[in-house]
Amino acid sequence: MKRTNKTGCTCVGDLRLSPLDIGFDLRETDTKIELPAQFESVGLDIDGQTYLIEGTRDEMIQAICDAGYVVNDDCRKMTREEAIKWVREHDDQDELDNDELDAAFTAIYGRAPDDQDREEGLWSHCCVVLADETD
Repeated sequence: MKRTNKTGCTCVGDLRLSPLDIGFDLRETDTKIELPAQFESVGLDIDGQTYLIEGTRDEMIQAICDAGYVVNDDCRKMTREEAIKWVREHDDQDELDNDELDAAFTAIYGRAPDDQDREEGLWSHCCVVLADETD
């Protein structure tokens, strides 16, 4: 993981979590952060200094948590690549764990499934992505 001091700079990182001003800090309100499906870097306030964090998704999520932010647990379960691999390793006949299926859908589509997605079938939605990749 690479950590660069960017104190004094504005708009640091693809994902910016530094407080907007002294009165608005997500850490103070215990707001759960919904992470995007993909991001290359994150700007964090660590002990009053602004840092640009670059690394793997897991490293950046750990840095976000270490800085005192609360991350939605669904964002931590699978990366998009892990979700695609998980889908490839299963088929229609398998008994699928609902939590893993939710995590795979969330990682693939970058959002949590809604009622319509569940009605249409999360497994079907995940399989569509594989079909699109092979075309």
